[in-house]
Amino acid sequence: MSNAPSPLLSRISTVFVVCAIIIALIAGYALIGTATITITPSPKPIMNSVDIVVGNTNGDSTFQILNGDIWSETVTLSKTFSVSEEYEEIEGQASGQITIINNNSKPQVLVATTRFLTNDKTLYRLDRQVTIPANSSVIAQITADKPGASGDRTGPEILSIPGLNPALQKKIYGELTGILSGGVIKRGKLTEKDVERGIKTVTDNIRYEAEVSRISDMLQQTGIPDKVSLPESLTTVEILDKKISETVGDLVDSFDIEITALVTGVSYDRNDLMQIAKSRLMALLPDGEELIELEPGALEISLQSIDSVTQTATLSAKIVGKTLITPTAQIISKDDIVGLNSKELKDYLESIPGIDKVSVDFSPFWVTRVPRLTNQITINIR
Repeated sequence: MSNAPSPLLSRISTVFVVCAIIIALIAGYALIGTATITITPSPKPIMNSVDIVVGNTNGDSTFQILNGDIWSETVTLSKTFSVSEEYEEIEGQASGQITIINNNSKPQVLVATTRFLTNDKTLYRLDRQVTIPANSSVIAQITADKPGASGDRTGPEILSIPGLNPALQKKIYGELTGILSGGVIKRGKLTEKDVERGIKTVTDNIRYEAEVSRISDMLQQTGIPDKVSLPESLTTVEILDKKISETVGDLVDSFDIEITALVTGVSYDRNDLMQIAKSRLMALLPDGEELIELEPGALEISLQSIDSVTQTATLSAKIVGKTLITPTAQIISKDDIVGLNSKELKDYLESIPGIDKVSVDFSPFWVTRVPRLTNQITINIR
């Protein structure tokens, strides 16, 4: 009897060996293949708005508001304005100041309406009587004898006094160094827009004067400029009385506005407020992110309300910064990326906010997809 294996058994053995090799290769592929993923994060913006109460804590650190002062001041201010449109020109009589010089050894009296004459024969008259001491001078007001643009002029210019004898005219004369104006007057219809513009200007000036006054008071008390911060948005202006010299619709060359207003404001330490706003911003950071910088001008502050009774104010603070993913952040689950090829992996990761770019390295060279065993996946954040 022959001991040689039958052809069938040989074929079965061969198939078995081949299958075992294939299974071993598959298992080896799974065990040997690795993926190293390197993520470069990019800064992303973060913003937060918080309401902060400001008041006098009286040194009590447990009082949960920002230490500051509520103050108020009543200011009266008036200004003169011109109309903005629909001008018409009318003739007026130019006037202005000149210096009257007396180089004579005796004082000289000039009565009102004394004539002063320019080189081009334009005539002006003295408004009021003056006495010029010997070898001296005085400032006096003169007005053009006739209305019109011819009376408007700019110095320097010498004006003679034709009423004096020729000898005295060489010693006593007028000297124009400034301007004579008013020969042409621009008049326009006063509009609501003009009045609103004037009221805003006076109100803004009142606000500014009150803030400057407050800063001056604080500096006298503390001598520390940094302790005072009074942006415009941190004061309110309540108009108590308003007077407008002309009526809307009238033709005028100018109009006056006088306003009495109560300015109420809040003063505080900006650095302290910044720290509070920053700490509240950081409290919002997701796990795995860090605050890397605050934007230039990161803190925007506006005044929400002031309570003079409780001596508190509420400020709205908007703070803007940038965050970055930390090297230890768990930003993705490895289970979500198994089986992805290089392009699929990059497209997926680079769609996540805060990730700038991704590189992936498969090993050995025949590996083209992320291994299904998560312990063979390495993620580095740089």
